[in-house]
Order: sequence, then C-alpha cells, then structure tokens
Amino acid sequence: MNYGYVNYFISNIEEDLDTEVAEVKKKAEKVIVDHLSYRPNFKELMETLKEGDTLYAYSVSRFASGLTDLVDTLKILNDRKISFVSITDHLTVDQSEAGQAALNALIVGQKAIKADPNHGFYA
Repeated sequence: MNYGYVNYFISNIEEDLDTEVAEVKKKAEKVIVDHLSYRPNFKELMETLKEGDTLYAYSVSRFASGLTDLVDTLKILNDRKISFVSITDHLTVDQSEAGQAALNALIVGQKAIKADPNHGFYA
C-alpha cells in the first residue's frame, strides 16, 4: 500500500498545507498529517507499515528533524523492506541498487557531520 506523510507545524516557513497534502495524495492511498513536532501520528504510521509498502513524504525537511533522524528512520524502513520517496527532493530509498546507494550516501553524510573538525574523529 502507498502511504503519505506530511508534517506541518507552526513555523516561520511559508507553507501551503493544502498543496503539500494534494501532492502527496497523487501518490498515496492514505495520507497522514501531523501538526506537532513530536509526530504522534507518524509513530502510529510506522507501526502500520508493512513489507512492500511505500511511504511518500512531501519533503525531507518536514519529514525528519535532521540528518540523523532521517538516516535512522530510513534504516528502519529499509530493514523492513518499506520504500521511501521524498517528492520534492527526488529522493528514493528502496531495495534497488540506486535506492541502496542513496541510503549509503546519506549514512556517509551522517558520519561526516559527526566528525570533529579539528581532529577528524567521530563523536
């Protein structure tokens, strides 16, 4: 099944929730919207997803709270053989060679931001 996720909470970023949801609805049969930064509906969605499902997000910037959160979530989805697509970022992480390469690139980036800039050690 195709699921969609939009996280929309009060910010100074000009967003159009209706447009974001409409874009995700073009891909997903069921769209979940969160209005809180701690994402209560997302947690429930993660429990609902099954192997073979695809999760569509409008954008990575509103899907995850940062690179570490994104990578950690994508690893969970990948381990469960659930595909992820960010519509506006043109990012797909799935079981294909390209999808696995995208995940690996994000993992490398995650490690790089944890490096000590003075010594190159990882935190």
